[in-house]
Amino acid sequence: MQKSVIQKSYFGKLKNGEKIACYEFKNANGVTIHLLSYGLTIQKMLVPDREGTLRDVVLGFDDIAGYESEHPYFGCLVGRNANRIKNGQVVLDGNLVQLSQNEGNNQLHSGAGFQRKVWECEIKEDTLGQSFLECFYEEKDGEEGFPGNLKTTVTFQLTNENVLDMRHTATTDATTVVNLTRHDYFNLKDGGASSILEHEVQIHAQQITETDAEGIPTGNILPIRGTSYDFGTNTQIQANLNKKNPDLLPIAFDDNYVLEKAANDLAVAAKIIAPDGKRSIEIHTTQPGMQFYTGVHTKDQHGKSGVVYQPYSGLCLEGQHFPDAPNHPNFESSVLTEDTVYEERLQYHFGF
Repeated sequence: MQKSVIQKSYFGKLKNGEKIACYEFKNANGVTIHLLSYGLTIQKMLVPDREGTLRDVVLGFDDIAGYESEHPYFGCLVGRNANRIKNGQVVLDGNLVQLSQNEGNNQLHSGAGFQRKVWECEIKEDTLGQSFLECFYEEKDGEEGFPGNLKTTVTFQLTNENVLDMRHTATTDATTVVNLTRHDYFNLKDGGASSILEHEVQIHAQQITETDAEGIPTGNILPIRGTSYDFGTNTQIQANLNKKNPDLLPIAFDDNYVLEKAANDLAVAAKIIAPDGKRSIEIHTTQPGMQFYTGVHTKDQHGKSGVVYQPYSGLCLEGQHFPDAPNHPNFESSVLTEDTVYEERLQYHFGF
């Protein structure tokens, strides 16, 4: 069988003159991924449907200037800590650590974190002769307030079984917080020209972490079976919005689901199905949580091919540790020490 291939090209220059590379992954079935060295951003994701029609299914920009502008984290790797930390504060080794604050008093997605960094990337081959991309970045001690020099490696491999396999490892020289996630905005119908409300979603969870008005977890775990949060079976997004409780869902969906899986196991966590049922993505993760977000803060964002993205133009399903985990002893820890290695895996399984 034809090998999955990776080709490198030039995407553009940042304002500071630094050149950004684009790595094109393509498998024998036509699945094509464009990944940038800036933020490890997935700029394009071309997926065929059952009839062989290719469609770009992620939101983003046509040029590097778009990704340098202010935008809602289109397509990037988020780190060193994804999601929110209350008041931008954590206690590590008994010491209160003040992090940067970029959402009121809270920290969201590490401020100017991994999504704004240029990664060192190299095309390699595994023991079976299959190509993969290895990417490395070292974040210095004190960036965005986080202690420890953090060395992070991420690998990407697109298989002929239509799986994009992503492996994340990190080490630190001082106790710190690490929680990586991807922030890809999916629209399997038309890449964001219309809304995702007719998409069906399944999330393998029957609980969420309760949050306050700022999106910060209270520490409580809420059952959701039969509520508007329940996506335990394939459910149209609009159908659950139609029955939503305004007290529970003030801004549609932006919630962390407690996945039904054994700790550290790579298991199916969620699935997205296009309105016509001809294209799908199944998401597998080793992480304990999955943030489901329906893009309600996106407004008048000029994206690819002249499309202007609006609320509900794309949805995110972000494998992660729970938000604000360091401040909740009952949540699985996201603290990384000098003698441990952060290891997490994420897969997108493309169906057509």
